[in-house]
Amino acid sequence: ARHFYRQIDQTRKPLVPAVQEFLEQHVHLPAALALVNTINDKYDALEHSDFSNAASLRPSTDVEGMSDGEKIFRKIIEPYKGRIVYLDIWGTWCSPCKEQLSESHIVKEQLKDYDIVYLYLANNSPEQAWKNTIKEYGLTGPNCVHYNLPAEQQSAIENYLKVYAFPTYKLIDKEGNIHDLHWEHTSDMKSFKEIIAKLSK
Repeated sequence: ARHFYRQIDQTRKPLVPAVQEFLEQHVHLPAALALVNTINDKYDALEHSDFSNAASLRPSTDVEGMSDGEKIFRKIIEPYKGRIVYLDIWGTWCSPCKEQLSESHIVKEQLKDYDIVYLYLANNSPEQAWKNTIKEYGLTGPNCVHYNLPAEQQSAIENYLKVYAFPTYKLIDKEGNIHDLHWEHTSDMKSFKEIIAKLSK
């Protein structure tokens, strides 16, 4: 039961029917079985729910045929020139990434007075798990943009941006300059807001 609970939590996907049947037959502790079924039902419901704003999910065809990391990245952020872009590079397999994403609503609420585009680039994330995570944390809306690019293109971007850990955060100012963002997320909102205020001038 513990194994399958962790599997669901890690993949953000419900179990296939055959595995569910196996659980029902071999897990005899009611509390353990109920725990797995609860999280499984959660992601099954997410998988079958519609996006409130599917426009937040951008297709990889936006940068189709491109291989240079800088050119791919510049193409992605081109529509947002003149605005601040908050970049979050994450993955569905990354527990710290998902922990921070669960608090993203706090960040957005505190920065609601600023014109910010929230750009999320997913690393090595299966399509359905990617979508389920976005639904789970409500990461949609007119100022949210998501890409789940082919591995080669995502790797090229990460090499260009010098990404060495996940999650990695960057800020892109109104002129397109890239700034490293080292912060403690919601526990360090004061310093983050000071940076945003400077870039907004």
